[in-house]
Amino acid sequence: MRALPVAVALCLMAVLAFAGSDRYDSEHSVKERAMTTVSAAILLSPDADGDAVARRFAALGLEAQRIGDDTILLTGPLQTFENALATPLTMSDEGVSAGEGGATVPLSHLPAELRQGVAEIGFETPPDFGPGNF
Repeated sequence: MRALPVAVALCLMAVLAFAGSDRYDSEHSVKERAMTTVSAAILLSPDADGDAVARRFAALGLEAQRIGDDTILLTGPLQTFENALATPLTMSDEGVSAGEGGATVPLSHLPAELRQGVAEIGFETPPDFGPGNF
């Protein structure tokens, strides 16, 4: 049940991120897009050094916080994620998308040193509740 901590972390991130904010639309400027803060969860590989993984992502400008033994919460501007993950990202009402992988980042795009200790990286998805979702 390793996926459970990631699911819980993503749900918590979604509630916190969208509770008091306007949803992102495709008409935001490049500056607004760069300033958009998003979150993702890293599911660590078995026996990974989670602190070392967190330090590598933090060195790239992302806030990296350990959540439990096998999960790291990443938070930062969308543009910083694109640069760190070497992956083009898009944002819509459905959340962040990493191309055809949807909310899951293709690990093959990551530099080898970032892939070390990482089993999966997934972006949050907006909650299915709240204004306009009833």
